[in-house]
Amino acid sequence: MVRFRIEGDLKKRAEEVCARTGMELNDVLRTFLRRIVIDGAIPFDLNTPARVAEPEGTPYGQYGEFLTDDLAHLKAESVITLLSSFAANRAHRIAIEKRKARPNRENLTRWEAEARDAMTYRRTINAKDDKLLSTIEKKFTDLLAADD
Repeated sequence: MVRFRIEGDLKKRAEEVCARTGMELNDVLRTFLRRIVIDGAIPFDLNTPARVAEPEGTPYGQYGEFLTDDLAHLKAESVITLLSSFAANRAHRIAIEKRKARPNRENLTRWEAEARDAMTYRRTINAKDDKLLSTIEKKFTDLLAADD
């Protein structure tokens, strides 16, 4: 767990931006950290002037397509993370079930199929298909919720 201090107004504005994209600030920050590790660098140039004017957060110029692409990729990375977590969850459940004296074959078959589906989506996901991303996110979030 990582904790840090940030101004309340800045956090609130960041949460509002994230909410408009259908994500939570925690998911965005987690994805950002993963990108740093994957890329081995900060995923943007810190020396480039901000594209958003302060303090009002008014867009600077017309960069809608660029912003949409960035947000789509961020959402796709969040869904990919969900799919990976889901597949790991299913692998764990399968391993536990197989260790039982009388494993439930129906559960094993279902969990194996769900894990395969998750990994297939993970490999073939289209970052620009927001409707599909939302559908996948809902499906696998609901499946995890049903486990509880």
